[in-house]
Amino acid sequence: MILINLIFLFFMNITNKLFLGDSGTLSISLIISFFFINSYNQEYIQNVETIFIIMLIPGIELLRLAIFRLVNGLHPFKADRNHLHHYLLKKFNRSKIFIITNIIYVTPFLLLLIFKNEFYSILLSIILYFLLIYYLHNVKDIKNTSHQ
Repeated sequence: MILINLIFLFFMNITNKLFLGDSGTLSISLIISFFFINSYNQEYIQNVETIFIIMLIPGIELLRLAIFRLVNGLHPFKADRNHLHHYLLKKFNRSKIFIITNIIYVTPFLLLLIFKNEFYSILLSIILYFLLIYYLHNVKDIKNTSHQ
């Protein structure tokens, strides 16, 4: 039932009929966190490393932004346009970004399935993430992003 609601919220959000805002995203992250904790407690997820790998890219994104802001003398919680999805907006339209970010977020888990080794999947995921950020940061704004 939760998945149906999340799909409905996603559809309403990308069609500009509903804006989730901070409260919506925090609520969704609470639901996802509950899902992970419950899955681990029910032993659907066998070890905590799997949860770590699934949440690796959002965690690296959070850490990258906090360090970048602190190094540049900004408050770590101050809003800016250095998020992965802002870089993607330079190259893709809003409807494609959801699919692309989910592919990026699931990559560490897929690498874990391929390599069967947490260390290699974490290391390769971090390298791929920073290569992607470097590439997207240097992409010129090729579309009108004033409607973000």
